[in-house]
Amino acid sequence: MQELIKALIKAKAEFNPIQKDDTNPHYKRKYATLDAVLDAVTPALGKYGLVIIQTTEFFECKIVLRTHIFHESGENITYQIIVKLHESVKGCKAYEITVLVL
Repeated sequence: MQELIKALIKAKAEFNPIQKDDTNPHYKRKYATLDAVLDAVTPALGKYGLVIIQTTEFFECKIVLRTHIFHESGENITYQIIVKLHESVKGCKAYEITVLVL
C-alpha cells in the first residue's frame, strides 16, 4: 500500500478548495455538492494515478456504501459504512442515498 499512500499524500497537497455551491432550503445553510467535491479533487487524484469509486448494496433493510480508492499500481483502500433504513421506508427499499461522505 506504499505507492497508494505516497500518491494520495501528493494528490491531497494539490486539491483545490471545495466550493459550497448549493443551499439547504430547510436549514438555510450552504453546502458543497458531490459534484463540487469531485471537481476539487479529481484532477489531482488522476495526476497521481488515483481514482475513487463508490458502490452500493441493499440488503436486510440496510444500505452498504463502499468507497474504494484505487492506485494504478493495483493497490487499493476500501471504507465501508452500513446505514439501517428507517422502518417507514416502504418495503425497506432505498430510493435515494442523499449524503454519505468519506
